[in-house]
Amino acid sequence: MALWIEKQSHRLSESTQLICRYHRLSTCFELVLQQDESPLVCQGDVQLEIKKMQPIQWYKRPLFYLPRHIKLNHEDRQYQLRVLPFPFFWRARLRCAETGNIVIEECLVGRKRRSIVRVIYLGIINLLRVMLQVIT
Repeated sequence: MALWIEKQSHRLSESTQLICRYHRLSTCFELVLQQDESPLVCQGDVQLEIKKMQPIQWYKRPLFYLPRHIKLNHEDRQYQLRVLPFPFFWRARLRCAETGNIVIEECLVGRKRRSIVRVIYLGIINLLRVMLQVIT
């Protein structure tokens, strides 16, 4: 099943990692937040052990090849996720709603790269077809 799932992780903040997953068959897009592991924290002469938090599912929904504009909240900050999941062109960007800064330029870089390669390939094939029809 992992063959059909595309996955990439990004740093959302100093202690939080954002994991993006996309299931190609069901078009399900998923964002998971995971806190970094900090096994020991010193307070004075006492060392406290902090357990690693379980991943938090931040967003999960099938896209059905439709563009989405999603508003998300994390640590009192609002984020805007914009996804363009067309079959031959892909774009997923996470932006901080308060500052307008782009936090993650592309959530699934490999997916976007494959989409661009497919568009170029289809353009070349169609150009060759047209040229062959003109010649014959």
